[in-house]
Amino acid sequence: TIDGKFDTRGGNTCMTPALRRMPERAQSRETRSGWSPGNGRGMSLRVVLLAFLLLAFPDEGRAFDFGDALGDLKDLAGDFDLGGHVSQALADNFKKLPGPIKDTLGDPTKLFSLSASDFKSIPLDVLGNLKSTVLDKLNATHLQMLAANISTAPASVLDRFFNKVPAKAFKGSLDKLKGLKLSAAKYYAVGKAAVKSYGKDVSRWTSKQFLSLGNLNFGLTKNELAKIPGTNFSAVIDYFNSLDGDGGTFSSSQVQGLFQSAKNAWGNVKQWSKDQLGKMQSLSTRLPEQYLAQLDGTQLAGAIKGWSDKWAGEKDIGTLRKKSVLINKLKTAWQDVSQWTEHNVQDAKGILDGLSVKDMRLFNSSTFFTTLTDFLDENRRWSWQHFHAMAEKAKAKLPDLAKLSADRIEAARRFFPGLLISDLKQINITALLMQLRKVSDCQPGVQENFAQVEVLANRVLNASSKAHFSKDFDMWNYDALDDLGCLARGFLCDQLSDIPSSAVANSDVRDIGAQWSRSQVLQILKKLLQNNIKSLDDLETIVYGVSTDDIARLSTDSEDLQFVDFQKLSRPQLFALIQRLKSIKTNDLSDESDWGWDAIKNFGSLLLSLSPMDLSSLPEESYEDAVSEGGVEAGWTEGQARAIWRTLVRRSNLTADQFVNVTDRDMALLGSFVAQIGLSYLDKLDSVACKQAVQQIGQTEDLASVTSPRKRAALGQWAIKCLQSEGPVTSLTSDHLILLGRLVLSLNETTLDLIGRNTLSASLGFIGYAAKDATDEERQRLANLVKKRWSNLGDLTGDQITALGNILKGFSSGDLGQLNAGSVVSALEDLGIGSNLVLNSAQSAALISRVKATWGSNVGQWGADRILRLGGLVTSLTRTDLQSITADVFNDVVDHFGWLDGFDNEKSADLLAVAKKAWGSITSFSPSQFRRLGHLAVSISSSELSSLAAKSLGCSDTAYALGQSMKWSPSQLRNLLRIGKEAINSAVSDWDDFELTILGNISVALNVTELQSISATGLRRSAGILGKVVGFSNDQKSAIVNKLKTNTAWGSPRGWTRSQINEAGSLLSAFSSDDVKSLSGDKLGAIDQTTIGKLGSNFFSAMTSKQLESLEPQQARIVSASYSSSLTADQNGALQSASSDDLGEEDTSSGSSAASTTMGGIISLLTMTVCLVGGLIKY
Repeated sequence: TIDGKFDTRGGNTCMTPALRRMPERAQSRETRSGWSPGNGRGMSLRVVLLAFLLLAFPDEGRAFDFGDALGDLKDLAGDFDLGGHVSQALADNFKKLPGPIKDTLGDPTKLFSLSASDFKSIPLDVLGNLKSTVLDKLNATHLQMLAANISTAPASVLDRFFNKVPAKAFKGSLDKLKGLKLSAAKYYAVGKAAVKSYGKDVSRWTSKQFLSLGNLNFGLTKNELAKIPGTNFSAVIDYFNSLDGDGGTFSSSQVQGLFQSAKNAWGNVKQWSKDQLGKMQSLSTRLPEQYLAQLDGTQLAGAIKGWSDKWAGEKDIGTLRKKSVLINKLKTAWQDVSQWTEHNVQDAKGILDGLSVKDMRLFNSSTFFTTLTDFLDENRRWSWQHFHAMAEKAKAKLPDLAKLSADRIEAARRFFPGLLISDLKQINITALLMQLRKVSDCQPGVQENFAQVEVLANRVLNASSKAHFSKDFDMWNYDALDDLGCLARGFLCDQLSDIPSSAVANSDVRDIGAQWSRSQVLQILKKLLQNNIKSLDDLETIVYGVSTDDIARLSTDSEDLQFVDFQKLSRPQLFALIQRLKSIKTNDLSDESDWGWDAIKNFGSLLLSLSPMDLSSLPEESYEDAVSEGGVEAGWTEGQARAIWRTLVRRSNLTADQFVNVTDRDMALLGSFVAQIGLSYLDKLDSVACKQAVQQIGQTEDLASVTSPRKRAALGQWAIKCLQSEGPVTSLTSDHLILLGRLVLSLNETTLDLIGRNTLSASLGFIGYAAKDATDEERQRLANLVKKRWSNLGDLTGDQITALGNILKGFSSGDLGQLNAGSVVSALEDLGIGSNLVLNSAQSAALISRVKATWGSNVGQWGADRILRLGGLVTSLTRTDLQSITADVFNDVVDHFGWLDGFDNEKSADLLAVAKKAWGSITSFSPSQFRRLGHLAVSISSSELSSLAAKSLGCSDTAYALGQSMKWSPSQLRNLLRIGKEAINSAVSDWDDFELTILGNISVALNVTELQSISATGLRRSAGILGKVVGFSNDQKSAIVNKLKTNTAWGSPRGWTRSQINEAGSLLSAFSSDDVKSLSGDKLGAIDQTTIGKLGSNFFSAMTSKQLESLEPQQARIVSASYSSSLTADQNGALQSASSDDLGEEDTSSGSSAASTTMGGIISLLTMTVCLVGGLIKY
């Protein structure tokens, strides 16, 4: 076919720019490539290819025929170098050219005599496939004419074209080319021409040559940038600072290369002056924290104002850790934060959110209030703990909140989430109403919880004289909703349900997005859908609440998908949306017009919903622009990533031996996709390319999701072998750990022993954060290393304990009991921020004992502030501790730990007793108080529940809150269902996703007859909710599944979509053997990993070996661990095949999905991977 099925150079031309060049670099090695320019073999295959094209596409007319006859094939072969990528796009572009222009392509004299407009009309892929003898005559004037074409061409086209551009033409065109704004992949493609023109030895380049390249410097590799001559470095780095961010940026890897050049030019980092540090300011945000830790604090203080401006707005977790390093450096110059002045804050304002919670509590109060707007700037990323520390500081300065002025309230608005309920009840309501529009604006970052916003909303409604804040909610208009803004989140559902649909549809409530509760979103969606909303795009930020049934019928214009935040959608919603697009476009994902990059470039994280089979079927369009125009950083499954690699190998006949020709530039193009390459391939890399590959694997954010622990361990040992390629490694330095990144987690104990105490201390922050994805065994090894380097764990400071993060999970309770009590207390509020640290009960109890050693053992005297500072450790307080909490303190803290799972039944009962002291008997609890209890409500006895009426729950919000718990007893559930039915006040047969979402796990109390009575429409909309319910009996599941199998619901399971399979969840265990056998491999891959281990042995024993082999690798490992004893030898063998780790030669035989895909898809496939799996760019 025309899309590159015939390969004239050893099967490797239809790949990414990086891999397509490998045989060309190896042409002199005839034994490896099987081809040489003089053996005549390449020409004969070209003629065969051209003959095939002409015979296969008679309607193409003159597409590849200068002379309009087969007899002219020889002339055509002489004009074109068709050993390159022959794609449908190339054929189409050639066909569109007028005959007179086609006639010039083989004659450089005629070609370069064309008018400017005619010459510019020739697509770059056509020019790039001309013989080198033609393009050798290209001059600067003609190259400059192509500047606009270069900006829009794919990277693969630029790669081939610039391989043939003469150095003289390139250098003569730089004034025109250097200002181009390209994607990263395109810069790399053009950057090669710079190296070819100025010489491969960058250390011999002059500063003038660097400056002449302009933006094209972004195409130099880390290794090249590490060789800038010391005599030229200062001038070059000044220029790079002016370039960065204008049309491109240097990647973290490239900046590390520049850092090496800086060390070569300026010497030891600790000796760098403030002026030298100033020269690095634009690039500083991409330096690893270990490098920042080497800076001199005094010199940094002199340069910090310039640095700070560059860091403002950088808010990801990794950058916050780096900001903390800089803050600690500044402390050595400016002393402790309690001594910082207003001038210090102004200079460092861009990195203020690097302050720890401990720092915030110690901060100079006078300076804090003078510079409050700098602290509360919306570009800062603060945790709830930071806001709480700010609030406590504010209360110390302004103890009478009832006297707060309007100006003060406006300034303090952002730390409202840190105020206690008792504080919010005291705030000057008159001043708050004066600033209502500003107070009610949705704030970035942390928001008030429901109880806090309910207090504020009720105070506003009770005190406001505005007519549109009517007590009758059915009289409200959109102005009232917009005035209340985010405070509308404090509405109970009966209030929200009364507001007219027109008011909701015309207001800005959709801007509140994910801050609404689930039950509130469903109510709003109902009103919007009632008000003639017909498009997904119209739902804006609350699109995440729409059912998959609605997705299947709402208008979905692919051009408008760029406005949908796919990252907020669930897997079944993404599956349903991609299925919807398939029905609108075509289900054939190889169709270029519907599924090429131009058609899907706005999809972003929606691409996560493509199955491995889908990914291997996509067309060979220009995915290179995805590197800069869109993509996703994380979320891919191991199966998706592996399918792409295996398809690449199978399509291209790529062998490990060909990797000997891969360069560091090629590795840079592949991004973190390198993690999927098998060790037999990686072993062939030279030392430079190898280190580039190590770094890119180590920087892969979701490495744990796309590789198995066994593969990561093998990659760790391969990485050490790579480091040893230039000599023995007797110790691992900070530079080594920077290169290894997340691979440090996978090193064995012997290798970890090569890390010294100082090196480990400088890297603790990164390793501790990365350990959130580590296995228990990996955390144990890291904890053992820490114990070796700090034989007395009591020597660890509070900052070091904070930095340890998830490594703390690897310590025993006895180890944690040795920590210094004061250090533990100072680390309390910063522990786990951004890393989801959860310790076991024994570990938590050990830390609680250290806290009590500082605060005293009488918890009743601690107060709300100290209890809140415990975070999740509060579950390890003793029953006596919990019983001593006062009613006032409980009212202020219950919202923060009512939803913690760590309280056992006895402790929950103790806290419920405290709640009764605070709020009265159970029958007097308000709906919002029931909601605030969270999981603690499971301690309400069945007899107490039996005395409650529907009004106790008030409305759906409370039932929804209680329904999230999975700890209710059968008798409790029966009572809750009774109350829920009264509150819902409609027949079960009329229920759909709204009612069943509200009930959640309370639905398990519905009997079989009631479940069978739910309409087919209701089940279609609510299957995803029922599929997550824990505790359904087999009879209940069968009742639901049998109803779903009816033609008015989903029909036969053979026809169920990936979205429906995912939503069915645990209900799949009710499938018959025939139902199970009817599921295809790509549909089985849609089952969540949290579900697959709960489906029971019968489900998997019914599968064929082929089905088991088609499971995602992580699914297969779960099934093998749970059910292998119930499976046959053949079935277990299939699981073994599915879960293999790709440690050696890749198995390219599995998976039939890609077998029919043409080789022309290789270019798009791998360059798509750069974006999609490599995660180089945020969408």
